[in-house]
Amino acid sequence: MPKVRVYVPTFQRHIMLARALKSLVAQTYNNWVCEVHNDDPADKFPEKLVKEIADPRIIIINHQKKQGGAKTINNCYAPTSEDFISILEDDNWWESEFLEEMVKAANKNKHATVFWSNMKIWIEKPDGSFEDTKEFTNKNKANNEFIEYWWPCRQQILGAVHSNGACLVRSGPLVDFRIPDVPQATIESFRERIFPQPLIFVNKPLANFSVTLKTAREGGNPKWVEALTALAATFFKYSKWSQKEKEDEFSIGKTKYPPNTDIFLNAALVEKKCRFFFRLASPIDLLKWSIRHLMRPQTFFKILLSRKTNKKMWAFLEANMQKK
Repeated sequence: MPKVRVYVPTFQRHIMLARALKSLVAQTYNNWVCEVHNDDPADKFPEKLVKEIADPRIIIINHQKKQGGAKTINNCYAPTSEDFISILEDDNWWESEFLEEMVKAANKNKHATVFWSNMKIWIEKPDGSFEDTKEFTNKNKANNEFIEYWWPCRQQILGAVHSNGACLVRSGPLVDFRIPDVPQATIESFRERIFPQPLIFVNKPLANFSVTLKTAREGGNPKWVEALTALAATFFKYSKWSQKEKEDEFSIGKTKYPPNTDIFLNAALVEKKCRFFFRLASPIDLLKWSIRHLMRPQTFFKILLSRKTNKKMWAFLEANMQKK
């Protein structure tokens, strides 16, 4: 039986952490070990909880200094001796057959490295309880047991197709899927640039995704916009899309809120192979984009200087896109 190393990153979510670990202990697949990574050095609850559960497969790692969610999750993708790794975020929880079904999927698809399942979406209420929205993270209505995603997908321009919270990844002593330090809201997007193809979607709701009242996923700040710009620039530079596909994507981007066209125009600013976006933009598009940058000059200059000030991020994207 393949062995799975499960990582549980946590930060000040006592009730949710207990729920997550309860779902792990209840797994029908037993060949796993777990590291609970407590990112609050002053919080004694996670260690106390692990002692109360008293499952020898679970160990607690108390960080001596707060690392933040993105760095903590990144460390989970370092080489390991186990066959697979999986991340159980403290605000999510798994159905009891999650690991069993995911390992089965991996055994049936030995050509693939990354697998993730569908997730039920729950929303946190003010009293701390969770309500089932009856919605799913992936709305693909195909009846296929497994769905393969190959680069490049539209979702990968600014986002990702897989989800950390319902993922199983082949691992080993020589497998390293760590990425540069990027905003937490973009870590899945960056990691898909290094994952081998194809990515396999397991078309079953085997996990539960929480929409919490508080989140560590920052969005809207200059670093986040800079990261999205780099993702878009390298996607269009290396995707080999036709001109028609690029034009269609620009038109679709206008319908989003906020419009994706702003990010596409940012990409044109820093990558010469994306300059065609300036030709696709109408005078109104360019005016609105300019006004938004005038209102946020810090973001504009961060993007403009990005290749010099964030060399590791750009080098990572360029190197991995050339391999696709």
